[in-house]
Amino acid sequence: MASVAISLPRRTEFKVSPVVSIAVVFTLVLGGLMLWRGNNIAYTGLVMYFTILGAVTVQILGGLFNLLGASVFVLMLQNVVISQTAKTLFGERGDVNLIHPITTMTVYCTGITGLFLGAVLFKALGLNKVRPIVAPLEDLGRLRILAIVLTVFAVVREVLLQRLGVFEGGGVFVGGVVGPLRQLGFLTTLGVAAGTAHVILASNGKRCIGPLNLIAMIPAIVSGILSATRQEMALTVITFFLTLIAFRFKLRVLHYAAIGLVTYAFFFILSPYALYARAEGGVRYGNIDERLQKSFLGLLDVVANPGKYQAKSETHNYNDPWEFHRLSYYGKPNPLLDRYSMIVVVDAIIDGVIVRGNTGMTTITPGFEMLVPRFLNPNKAPLGTANYVAARGRGTMTASDQYTQPTVGFFSDAFLSFGMMGVLTISFLIGFGFYTVYSILINPNLHRNIFAASLMFVTVWVFSEATIQAQILNVLWWPLLFLGSVLPLIIFANSVTRRHVDGRFVFERRSMSDSATVG
Repeated sequence: MASVAISLPRRTEFKVSPVVSIAVVFTLVLGGLMLWRGNNIAYTGLVMYFTILGAVTVQILGGLFNLLGASVFVLMLQNVVISQTAKTLFGERGDVNLIHPITTMTVYCTGITGLFLGAVLFKALGLNKVRPIVAPLEDLGRLRILAIVLTVFAVVREVLLQRLGVFEGGGVFVGGVVGPLRQLGFLTTLGVAAGTAHVILASNGKRCIGPLNLIAMIPAIVSGILSATRQEMALTVITFFLTLIAFRFKLRVLHYAAIGLVTYAFFFILSPYALYARAEGGVRYGNIDERLQKSFLGLLDVVANPGKYQAKSETHNYNDPWEFHRLSYYGKPNPLLDRYSMIVVVDAIIDGVIVRGNTGMTTITPGFEMLVPRFLNPNKAPLGTANYVAARGRGTMTASDQYTQPTVGFFSDAFLSFGMMGVLTISFLIGFGFYTVYSILINPNLHRNIFAASLMFVTVWVFSEATIQAQILNVLWWPLLFLGSVLPLIIFANSVTRRHVDGRFVFERRSMSDSATVG
């Protein structure tokens, strides 16, 4: 009789990444504290499941310094981890102010399972190893050309949008020349990344700020102040810091002081200003000169009296109904934490679904309709579906609000559409599509990659906060727009650059031939 010999390895090594190890320890500590605070065992277990499986998904996708892994990580923070940690540290139960805490956490766990399964399939098919269409760019001449062209474009774009794209009675124009200009906002951050990379490489890591990137950051900051939009204000500054990380710029004491100052300014000056300016300040109304004046005076007053505006944002209006007070997850308004505690809004939407039922393809079809250019579909809706989704929850919006487009994410949108199976299926499809497309488009690893650095903030933000409609555009439309605009720029930069000069990597050791040179 023939025998079959099966040889087994003598030792099997299991590699657990630091990200997963830290996540497991953190989750066990958080879970223990939640139980000690009196949280329901099932609720605590669901929070722990979400956190650990999310960390595993981040690791599968390349870790925190990868466009894909960072997107899932921020989604975890904004939806569950920050809110449950803060609640626990405040000595409160996580289910306080939630109508359906178990169902809400089950939706989250189902959604993260879909993203995990998408990541497993993505890696099993080897899609994480494909060669990207747009490779990282490190040539000094081409970086300089890109930075100059994109900075000029950013300035011209902002002037045109403010002059032609804003309606004096409030709101913005859609279509025409301003529509495509709004969609090309990522070219502003690419200019910042290219300029910052050029400064770092050209100085061999001695400098990180120069005229190229300093001027490139101004248009988005001005736009954020004029429109009272916090994300727009932070857009180029965060891209600048991401590029420093990408090229391993060595931070010194002065840099850390600058980071602290910028962080303070954002949370205690610009953020209160944005909340005030778009409400009482009225900076979104009037012609450009009037809006400039309102913005300047409003910002000046916030700088002079930051405490007054901070107190405004944290003040209760006791005449508001219970539904509005319940959305203050921490008992009273806390603009910073409320911004990163989506769970209470998602819970309100889930309650609306339980009461009123599912809506099917109502919020999904608009995503595919948005793929059709406006000149082919003049009646295309100018706004997203976030208002429709949020309006399902009690207290999330006023009846007259048509423009806010609040943060709701795609988990709640999927539950609204098709219930729990919809959450699993749609999360899997969005996750797998997102991972695949952006791996083929660019190398999603941040290391020495201006394209990953320029896209990371906006892409992570959309993935974490946007509805299904926006996710469809994020996967099927924005990559084509990126290719259609960036590839011609790269070709142009190549054509006007006579010779190829790679900048030495900041911490790159001198080669043997260099060290052996005899003077």
